[in-house]
Amino acid sequence: MVLDPVSAEHLKHLGTDCEVVDEDGFTWVVLKRQRLPEGYSQTSDVLIRLPDARHKATPWLQVACETADVLIKLPDGFPDAEPDMFWIDPILTLEDGRICPPGAEVNEQYLDRVWQRWSRHIRGHWRPGIDTIRSYVAYIHRCLAETAAGAAK
Repeated sequence: MVLDPVSAEHLKHLGTDCEVVDEDGFTWVVLKRQRLPEGYSQTSDVLIRLPDARHKATPWLQVACETADVLIKLPDGFPDAEPDMFWIDPILTLEDGRICPPGAEVNEQYLDRVWQRWSRHIRGHWRPGIDTIRSYVAYIHRCLAETAAGAAK
Protein backbone atom coordinates (compact mmCIF):
# COMPACT_ATOMS: atom_id res chain seq x y z
CA MET A 1 0.00 0.00 0.00
CA VAL A 2 1.29 3.44 -0.86
CA LEU A 3 0.49 6.45 1.30
CA ASP A 4 -2.39 8.37 -0.23
CA PRO A 5 -1.64 11.95 -1.42
CA VAL A 6 -3.88 13.59 1.21
CA SER A 7 -2.10 11.75 4.06
CA ALA A 8 1.30 12.61 2.57
CA GLU A 9 0.30 16.28 2.48
CA HIS A 10 -1.00 16.16 6.06
CA LEU A 11 2.26 14.61 7.27
CA LYS A 12 4.17 17.36 5.51
CA HIS A 13 2.10 20.02 7.28
CA LEU A 14 2.57 18.44 10.71
CA GLY A 15 6.01 19.99 10.67
CA THR A 16 7.62 16.88 12.12
CA ASP A 17 10.33 14.62 10.78
CA CYS A 18 8.73 11.39 9.63
CA GLU A 19 9.52 8.27 7.68
CA VAL A 20 7.09 6.22 5.61
CA VAL A 21 7.99 2.56 5.07
CA ASP A 22 6.17 -0.10 3.07
CA GLU A 23 6.98 -3.46 4.65
CA ASP A 24 5.17 -6.76 5.16
CA GLY A 25 2.17 -5.51 3.17
CA PHE A 26 1.60 -2.50 5.42
CA THR A 27 2.42 1.16 5.31
CA TRP A 28 4.22 2.19 8.48
CA VAL A 29 4.65 5.82 9.49
CA VAL A 30 7.34 6.74 12.00
CA LEU A 31 6.85 10.18 13.55
CA LYS A 32 10.22 11.11 14.96
CA ARG A 33 10.91 12.93 18.21
CA GLN A 34 7.32 13.63 19.19
CA ARG A 35 7.06 15.88 22.24
CA LEU A 36 5.65 14.04 25.25
CA PRO A 37 3.64 15.63 28.03
CA GLU A 38 5.29 15.78 31.45
CA GLY A 39 5.02 12.63 33.49
CA TYR A 40 6.86 10.06 31.39
CA SER A 41 10.19 8.40 32.00
CA GLN A 42 12.21 5.66 30.42
CA THR A 43 14.54 3.11 31.87
CA SER A 44 18.22 3.53 31.33
CA ASP A 45 21.25 1.42 32.11
CA VAL A 46 23.79 3.73 33.66
CA LEU A 47 27.37 3.22 34.69
CA ILE A 48 28.02 4.53 38.20
CA ARG A 49 31.56 5.09 39.47
CA LEU A 50 31.78 4.03 43.10
CA PRO A 51 34.25 5.79 45.46
CA ASP A 52 36.72 2.89 45.33
CA ALA A 53 36.85 3.12 41.49
CA ARG A 54 34.69 0.05 40.91
CA HIS A 55 31.95 0.38 38.35
CA LYS A 56 28.44 -0.81 38.81
CA ALA A 57 25.81 -1.03 36.10
CA THR A 58 22.49 0.06 37.54
CA PRO A 59 19.59 -1.26 35.48
CA TRP A 60 16.15 0.30 35.55
CA LEU A 61 17.19 3.80 36.52
CA GLN A 62 14.29 6.06 35.60
CA VAL A 63 15.13 9.18 33.60
CA ALA A 64 12.67 11.79 32.33
CA CYS A 65 11.61 11.30 28.74
CA GLU A 66 10.63 14.39 26.77
CA THR A 67 10.37 12.96 23.25
CA ALA A 68 9.65 9.62 21.63
CA ASP A 69 9.19 8.13 18.19
CA VAL A 70 5.65 7.06 17.34
CA LEU A 71 4.91 4.20 14.96
CA ILE A 72 1.59 4.06 13.12
CA LYS A 73 0.48 1.04 11.08
CA LEU A 74 -1.93 2.10 8.37
CA PRO A 75 -4.49 -0.50 7.32
CA ASP A 76 -5.32 -1.28 3.73
CA GLY A 77 -7.97 1.22 2.64
CA PHE A 78 -6.73 4.04 4.88
CA PRO A 79 -8.00 6.72 5.42
CA ASP A 80 -11.45 5.18 5.02
CA ALA A 81 -10.33 2.22 7.12
CA GLU A 82 -9.49 3.11 10.71
CA PRO A 83 -6.03 2.55 12.17
CA ASP A 84 -5.76 0.45 15.32
CA MET A 85 -3.17 0.94 18.07
CA PHE A 86 0.14 2.75 17.93
CA TRP A 87 3.65 2.03 19.16
CA ILE A 88 6.22 4.11 21.06
CA ASP A 89 10.04 4.00 21.23
CA PRO A 90 11.58 4.22 23.79
CA ILE A 91 9.52 2.09 26.11
CA LEU A 92 7.80 4.47 28.51
CA THR A 93 6.89 4.21 32.14
CA LEU A 94 5.21 6.80 34.28
CA GLU A 95 7.49 9.14 36.19
CA ASP A 96 6.92 7.26 39.43
CA GLY A 97 8.16 4.06 37.76
CA ARG A 98 4.77 2.45 37.24
CA ILE A 99 4.14 0.85 33.89
CA CYS A 100 1.75 2.75 31.68
CA PRO A 101 -1.91 1.74 31.91
CA PRO A 102 -3.20 -1.63 30.73
CA GLY A 103 -2.69 -2.10 27.06
CA ALA A 104 0.81 -0.63 27.04
CA GLU A 105 2.70 -3.49 28.65
CA VAL A 106 3.53 -5.43 25.48
CA ASN A 107 6.67 -4.82 23.42
CA GLU A 108 6.85 -5.82 19.76
CA GLN A 109 9.50 -5.66 17.06
CA TYR A 110 8.87 -3.78 13.83
CA LEU A 111 11.26 -2.10 11.41
CA ASP A 112 14.24 -3.60 13.28
CA ARG A 113 13.32 -1.85 16.55
CA VAL A 114 11.52 -2.77 19.74
CA TRP A 115 8.35 -0.74 20.24
CA GLN A 116 5.96 -0.44 23.17
CA ARG A 117 2.47 -1.24 21.89
CA TRP A 118 -0.26 1.12 23.04
CA SER A 119 -3.42 -0.88 22.55
CA ARG A 120 -5.90 1.92 22.01
CA HIS A 121 -8.93 1.32 19.82
CA ILE A 122 -11.16 3.94 18.24
CA ARG A 123 -13.77 1.56 16.88
CA GLY A 124 -16.98 3.37 16.17
CA HIS A 125 -15.36 6.80 16.43
CA TRP A 126 -13.46 6.85 13.14
CA ARG A 127 -15.28 8.90 10.51
CA PRO A 128 -14.46 7.67 6.98
CA GLY A 129 -14.14 10.58 4.58
CA ILE A 130 -13.54 12.99 7.46
CA ASP A 131 -10.76 11.61 9.67
CA THR A 132 -7.20 11.60 8.36
CA ILE A 133 -3.66 10.92 9.50
CA ARG A 134 -3.76 14.38 11.11
CA SER A 135 -6.76 13.48 13.28
CA TYR A 136 -5.14 10.15 14.21
CA VAL A 137 -1.92 11.88 15.29
CA ALA A 138 -4.04 14.26 17.40
CA TYR A 139 -5.76 11.21 18.93
CA ILE A 140 -2.36 9.69 19.82
CA HIS A 141 -1.26 12.90 21.52
CA ARG A 142 -4.56 12.99 23.47
CA CYS A 143 -3.99 9.39 24.63
CA LEU A 144 -0.51 10.26 25.84
CA ALA A 145 -1.71 13.44 27.60
CA GLU A 146 -4.65 11.70 29.29
CA THR A 147 -2.42 8.87 30.51
CA ALA A 148 0.12 11.30 32.00
CA ALA A 149 -2.61 13.46 33.56
CA GLY A 150 -4.34 10.42 35.04
CA ALA A 151 -1.08 9.28 36.61
CA ALA A 152 -0.54 12.67 38.22
CA LYS A 153 -3.80 12.41 40.21
